[in-house]
Formats: sequence, structure tokens, C-alpha cells
Amino acid sequence: MRVCCSSDSSHPTPSLKPIMEFSTKQLQTLAVRSDGWEEIWYLLWEALYERLHGMVINGSHNDPDSWSLSRHYGMLGDTSRAQDFISELLEDYRRRARLGTLLAHFEGGPEKVLAYLAAPSIIRGRALDFAARHSRLGITGMPGSGEEVPQVRAIDLNTTEHHRAQSDGRTSPVSAIDVSSLPISIDWDADSSIDARVRMAALQCWPRLATDQMGLDRLESDLKERIHPEQPLDEIETLDHQHQHARRRIAERLSGIDHEIQAAPRMHAPRRRDLDDQRVMLQAAFLLEPLSREQVQALLGLPSPDSAYQQLSRYRKAFSELFPMLQEHLEQVGGSS
Repeated sequence: MRVCCSSDSSHPTPSLKPIMEFSTKQLQTLAVRSDGWEEIWYLLWEALYERLHGMVINGSHNDPDSWSLSRHYGMLGDTSRAQDFISELLEDYRRRARLGTLLAHFEGGPEKVLAYLAAPSIIRGRALDFAARHSRLGITGMPGSGEEVPQVRAIDLNTTEHHRAQSDGRTSPVSAIDVSSLPISIDWDADSSIDARVRMAALQCWPRLATDQMGLDRLESDLKERIHPEQPLDEIETLDHQHQHARRRIAERLSGIDHEIQAAPRMHAPRRRDLDDQRVMLQAAFLLEPLSREQVQALLGLPSPDSAYQQLSRYRKAFSELFPMLQEHLEQVGGSS
């Protein structure tokens, strides 16, 4: 049986190696991981690499200067990120091969194994997920009301979906933003009193405040006076502990979104856009508001969740005033909100 490792005709790429050949027995050996399966996996890895490279990147495999992204994979940004994407896919295949699940549901002949593992629709779906996780955060500016975190946009999928996104009121594309590297510095007069909005900013952003934050000692002293500690922890240890819980909660929700997308590679575009929006909202929450209403209530000893909600609402409305440097950064990469 012959298994072609080159791409389909819509992604022309020179073939540098002879067509791979697999037998039914070889694929059965790989599926059940009997003696010799690793050698067969290596051959299949080569075939998968050739196919994926041909689908995603135009040009000769041995001439990086000739490389360009396929028009179907523009969401990856450049060929370097495309290579990272291909590497991630191959690592996922390798993991599944070792677990014995790679071909668990494959029922076709050997000539169909590459199409089964790397169908264009599946790979493009994975590319959209990869781009959403690694390439573009989608935060474009501060909110205009107290009910929102910074504005978000769905990743642009193609020309048609780009126009649809604009008609839905979504914002234009932005460059890559790494949430963990964005500067967090509260703009306030360190000689003035600390009001509820500044206090909430310090509470929500404490682990990520810039080391040169104006009035950092005063902010810390104010938090120590206001936070109700969890014995045997002191006030700041309690705050750090709650932030750890918040990060885990957000990480678990983000992981759930990733799992849903990867488990349904042929997911309809509206559902994918909805999940992409959810992902970006969570990333935006991590940026400026990781602590939940219940956590804020417990930390500050507020009488009710509604009291915490009111403070959070006033805090959200003051984002642009409290974080002008962050606002400027977001406008530079994504356009003004």
C-alpha cells in the first residue's frame, strides 16, 4: 500500500523524499505497540512531518528562504510560529502513539492513514486553536462600563469571517500580547489618601505590581490593615494564597476551553468564536481582576457579596484612570477602544 506524504494540490510543495509505504500489518503493530512499533512510528512521523509542512508552509523544505505561509494558515503569523505549531502537533501524535491511542479508531486502509490523522479541516482547526492560545490575546482596550473587563475580539479566521466579525461589532486584529509580560502600575498620587478604587487595584494586581510602583510601601501597609488573614498566614501571605487559587481557577477554565476545542476539530465557527471570546475574557480577568467577588468579600471582610460587587464595579469603571500606561500599551498594539 502506498501512502503519499506530500500535501494536497491546493498546497503545492516539492516532494523531497520517495512516497512512504506502509502495510496493514505495520499499522496494526503500531496500533497495539508490539515489537518494532517504534521504528514504524518514526517512519510515520516523517510522513506526517512532510504532509504538515506541505499543508502549512509553501516552499522547499530544505530552503527556509523560500518559505511562506499557506493562505489557509495566515493566522499563525509567520513561518517560525508555523514550525512551532507543526512541532506541537507532532509531539501530540508521539504522545498518542506511546499511549496506544493514535490509531485506536482508525478503520481505513494504509493509504488513508495520513488523511485520517492530518485531514485539512482538522489541522486548520488545530491551527486556529494554536493561534488563539499563542499568537494573539485579543485585548484591545479598556472597557466603557463597569460591567466589563478590557474589550476582546475573536481571532480572524479568514477573509469571509473577518468581514463577519466586523459586522458583529468586533474590533480589528491586534499584534501578539503576552499577558504575563504586560506592565501593571497603578497611577495614583502617593501623597494622597488611598481610596477604595486604588485599594482594589492593589488587591487585584498585587503579585504583578511593578517593583518601581509609586507608594508601594503605603499600598502594602494599607492592605495589611484591611485584609482579614487566614491563620496561620499573615495578611500578605493570605493575599498571595488567594491569588494562587485564582490563577489555578482561571488556568483550569482555560484548559477546559482548550480541551473542548481540540476534542472537536470540526467545530462550527460560531461556537469557536464564542470559546475564543471566553478564553480572552479569562485572560483579561487574569490581567486586572483575577480575584472573584467571593474572594474579595472574604479578604476585606465585607458584609455581603453585593458589597464586593459594588466595589468591583467602581474599580472596573476606573480602569483607564488607574492604568493609563496599560491603556496606552493596548492602544498601541490594538487600536483605541
